[in-house]
Amino acid sequence: MNFKKVLTIYKKEIKDSIRNKRVLYSTIIVPLVILPIFVNVPQMIAQKSSEKAKFRPSNVMLSGFRIPGFFEQFARSDLINLTIANDPVKALKKGKIDLYVRIVSKDPPEVEIYFNPLSETSKIALSRAKLLIETFRGYAGENFATRRVKIVTNSVISNREMKGVLTGITLGFLLIFGVLTGGIAPGVDTVAGEKERKTLIVLLSLPVSKRDILTGKLLLVATISFISSVLILVGIFGLNLLFFRSPGGINDFSILGLSISLRDFFIVFFLMLIYILLASSVILIASSYARSYREAQNYMTPIIILIAVPLLFTQVLTNLYLPDWVFYLPGVNIMMVLREALTMGILERHLLLTVVSLVISLYIAVKILFRVFERSILRV
Repeated sequence: MNFKKVLTIYKKEIKDSIRNKRVLYSTIIVPLVILPIFVNVPQMIAQKSSEKAKFRPSNVMLSGFRIPGFFEQFARSDLINLTIANDPVKALKKGKIDLYVRIVSKDPPEVEIYFNPLSETSKIALSRAKLLIETFRGYAGENFATRRVKIVTNSVISNREMKGVLTGITLGFLLIFGVLTGGIAPGVDTVAGEKERKTLIVLLSLPVSKRDILTGKLLLVATISFISSVLILVGIFGLNLLFFRSPGGINDFSILGLSISLRDFFIVFFLMLIYILLASSVILIASSYARSYREAQNYMTPIIILIAVPLLFTQVLTNLYLPDWVFYLPGVNIMMVLREALTMGILERHLLLTVVSLVISLYIAVKILFRVFERSILRV
């Protein structure tokens, strides 16, 4: 091997790559600027939200036995806003109030504090309430019973719900990215690669319609993406069988120790099939638009970023009950539906919004795909 010649070729390739704006974008700008921004922005939003919560009064509901001066202690605080809710536990879960304090007539009096560990504002309210109660104890004077007030904290979120929220986000993220990683290689090769190898011209010369050709390619990419997702599930279920026992019955099985009904499982499975077709269509749009295999690969980076951005923002969505607008976002809505399946069961309203969003997105993507493919044929 002549290392001098190798070095000469290497220098030539480096210069060509520097001159290529697409390579410059995918190898320098994306990892150095764009990806760090997208990774850090959700954390920055969560941090700013937490900082704002520290200066905002906590919405607290008080009820139960009247201890002299206790309610007044909370009412005098500038950091507490006393409020009322018909169902305080449900309101706390939904984030309508930050804390529920209930005084039980016992000897000594018992203060039950209900909080939401998934909510940063609720945890802040809990620390404020404990500080006020400790202050109240200090000023109790000769009232021995008041000084012995016992504090009991209760979470309104069960261990299953806590674990379901975290598992749903993690598992959903893996499934969505499994679709992308499985579909990119065949998607780039089946159109852009065939253009470069001139085999697409041969295929177009056959007595088969362009629409049939593209449909076959779409099903190919979707099939490989589906296999990739299934293998992820196989790996997860394999670990599940080794380390966890199913807490459910005959109509349930478990995912990492969390039971999920067969109905909810098949709903998530059906939604994933729609999303696989959607993601495959987007990949083929880029592949059809590109003139070469290398150019199509360069287009995959912004596509992955475009899909990853909404997924990254799910880190901020820690409440058990989610706003409806979340279920309009393809990919994110599947993650959130899976999260509901692992916690409290899929809500019909959210399921409907998810299906409508995915079907409309798929219809638009397929229409764009056929148009881009037909135009790209003219450049072959």
